[in-house]
Amino acid sequence: MSSEKEMFEASFQRPKNFFKLSGERQWEIDKSLGILDWVGDLTPEEKQRFNDHYGIKPKKKVHYPVLRTKKPKFKEYEVIHISFELKSFQWANGLYIILDKRKDGTLEMCSLGRDGKPSLFDDGRFMTSCTGDKNKGISKTNLIYKHYER
Repeated sequence: MSSEKEMFEASFQRPKNFFKLSGERQWEIDKSLGILDWVGDLTPEEKQRFNDHYGIKPKKKVHYPVLRTKKPKFKEYEVIHISFELKSFQWANGLYIILDKRKDGTLEMCSLGRDGKPSLFDDGRFMTSCTGDKNKGISKTNLIYKHYER
């Protein structure tokens, strides 16, 4: 086959369940029809015919009532590393973002998972814990965590 139009017409010789078949089987069918090189640039009318033939329901575009017109807001948090030596406290070892440093030396913090994301409740609030800034095993890092604020 040579032209896009000829390959488009040949595509209707595929079985109706073509897109439910394995990739290997789809490749075999397209090879036998001579349309492996078909690009598939279709006019709106051709797309409609194609979708109707295969029973494809095009995804509807979602139109949101409010478009984002402002730049997203990010809040930056200092990251610390905790490495406690006592076995009974080693469960707390890891990276934490500092949410608040209180005047009395208390650090309100949230742990960062292995994926680099903070531990959050389902509603998006930080799961917080506290420790004293004088505790041994707390070290500053050069890391900054940027959190998108909704």
